[in-house]
Amino acid sequence: MTRARQILLALLASAPLAWTSCGGGAPARPPEPAPAPSAAAKPDAAPRAEPAAVVDEARIDEWNQEAVGHIENKEYPRALALIQKVLKADPKNVVALYNAACACALQGDKAKAVDFLARSVKAGWDDFDHMQNDSDLDSIRNEPGYRALLPK
Repeated sequence: MTRARQILLALLASAPLAWTSCGGGAPARPPEPAPAPSAAAKPDAAPRAEPAAVVDEARIDEWNQEAVGHIENKEYPRALALIQKVLKADPKNVVALYNAACACALQGDKAKAVDFLARSVKAGWDDFDHMQNDSDLDSIRNEPGYRALLPK
């Protein structure tokens, strides 16, 4: 297990996750959106569909931890299946996006790896030291999309 993977696993194992906006810590989560006005407030508004079932943070963390285990065991399709569940519940989950990049890079899908990594950075991933030293991403280091993500 790489040192970087150990650090990610340790961060994921802390319950609840401590989200901070300071560099070096976990990326800040975007604020929760304000509740939408009810259809009753606007008589001519179309009825709204009920929101999908909310998955709690602990379950998302569990799926992320399980995905890391599958990546370590080179079970990339299993890892990506769990990551897909996380991203369905939380499309901007930086840890899941980053781990998807790692899994794709390790199985040789460079284009998807760079795409997931770019999405992770866009969603708030800011641990560039970790990213530059994570051996899981070695296969994409020379990709233009990877290099474009690095701070100038």
